Amino acid sequence: MLLRKAIEEIPGLRYVTDQIDLLTAAGRRAFYALPFLQDAESISQQLNLLEPYVNLVKKNEPLFQFLTLKLAQVKDIKGTLANLEANNVLDDIELFEIKSFAILADEIFSRSSQSIDEIRDYPLLTSIIEILDPEGNKVPSFYIFDLYSEDLAAKRKEIRLLRQTGNEMGALEAEIIANNIEDEIRTNLSQRLREEYSKIRDAVALITAIDLRLSIATLCHKLDLVKPQPQHEEIEIKGLFNPLVKDALAIKGKTYQPIDVNLKHGVCLITGANMAGKTVLLKSLALTQALFQFGFFVPATLAKLTPVQKILLSIGDEQSELSGLSSFAAEMVTIDRILKSLGKNKQHLVLIDEPARTTNPAEGKALVNALLDILQDQHSFSMVTSHYSGLSGKFRRLRVKGFRENKQVGTLTAENIADYLDYSLIEDPSEIVPEEAIKIATLLGIDEDLLSRAKEYRTGK
Repeated sequence: MLLRKAIEEIPGLRYVTDQIDLLTAAGRRAFYALPFLQDAESISQQLNLLEPYVNLVKKNEPLFQFLTLKLAQVKDIKGTLANLEANNVLDDIELFEIKSFAILADEIFSRSSQSIDEIRDYPLLTSIIEILDPEGNKVPSFYIFDLYSEDLAAKRKEIRLLRQTGNEMGALEAEIIANNIEDEIRTNLSQRLREEYSKIRDAVALITAIDLRLSIATLCHKLDLVKPQPQHEEIEIKGLFNPLVKDALAIKGKTYQPIDVNLKHGVCLITGANMAGKTVLLKSLALTQALFQFGFFVPATLAKLTPVQKILLSIGDEQSELSGLSSFAAEMVTIDRILKSLGKNKQHLVLIDEPARTTNPAEGKALVNALLDILQDQHSFSMVTSHYSGLSGKFRRLRVKGFRENKQVGTLTAENIADYLDYSLIEDPSEIVPEEAIKIATLLGIDEDLLSRAKEYRTGK
């Protein structure tokens, strides 16, 4: 899976990636083509390459500003490179593009080599600049200089003299000869540059990588992301947060409550009242795992993560009006797809929010129990949220703490109710799901008659 596809599937990933400001066309192409890495070694390599850029953004403002300025000047030479590789004769614009790129690349490599390891030993493009800049003035414009050919220099001098004496016909004939000489020079320059093709191609790749990593590093600094540690057999996150929700709360002057999560193979069942952040938790886990496996830092204070083959999601309203499926039917189709992706030797991250919540409780509970049984037997990390009590099975059970009993309530409203909820997770071996719906509705001042009748039905009186 490439990043462009993951952006459509992973909740919150678009919000994060939309904040990345890539400065080159090649960088933008490379960004959306980032692969979903599935082994710890490849992920570690990418994270280690990103780390010096994060340090640069944090601690070296002059170099950061220099790179931002220079990268913004880099033009897309993809077509020119293709012509060069095909052994075509380059025109003046294409020769200018290569010269301009080589000068900018040398400036970037020279200035950055002491701060970034992957640039430190990279050869400069001096030989390419010398081919296109015989006068050595390092001006990015291109011209067929007289220095390329004594015959061309003599013919240009002849043209000027003929024009000065009014011999326009002679000047035109001399120009034809001069143009032929210039064409020969372009052919020669193109051939010499063809011999340097691999050096130019590699320099373009490195400039692309610099733009990519610098842009991602800027995002990591902006969102306060942390470098994750790849490991095996466990997912351990301290201070997990969701950037989208955190920023939305900050706009309202509110503080996001980060949480700690630990997953081992098998099922972790999460229970808790409505509004207790269970769905946000699943979305945050999916986002964190995706960022990790695309080589990003992650939204946490500490993260030790295990690579998975896929992130399998059933989160939110699955209803598809275009397909004509109800919420329940669409959800079952999604869960069926998830189960068919599982396998004995496959390791996935499975996140399912409130399965069978839109059908009758008796059948819903049976379906959830069956689902938990299947997931528990898999070599995957599964987190399932539910409101159902009486779910059996030997799996880990956690509960969102929920409403804070000892907090001074004051006036509870729909806008401030989140302030009275504790989103942290606690072990809860009970099969009984906590009941807080009527309590919270009461504190919100909902219609007394409605609540009174609801309590009667609940107690059977």
